Amino acid sequence: MCEDILTRRFGTLRQKKNRTSAWIEASYLTPFWAFDKWPGLKKRQYANFDIDDAAGALVWLKDTKLRIDAHSWQSERKVLRE
Repeated sequence: MCEDILTRRFGTLRQKKNRTSAWIEASYLTPFWAFDKWPGLKKRQYANFDIDDAAGALVWLKDTKLRIDAHSWQSERKVLRE
């Protein structure tokens, strides 16, 4: 199922496919301090992108890294609820 994996200093990009479509899955480890603030978070955070949007996936990872470093990161689950 997994064709290509790119591990970066921060996060991972994977090309995934099934019988009918293909996409890029971007993920990163949840910041360790977030588990106290949002119990029940998964170990990794994921986002899917169109197969031809690798640049968008990289921007998502870079943006997330900047928010984590600035301690302004929020759980996507919390952001979607607001």
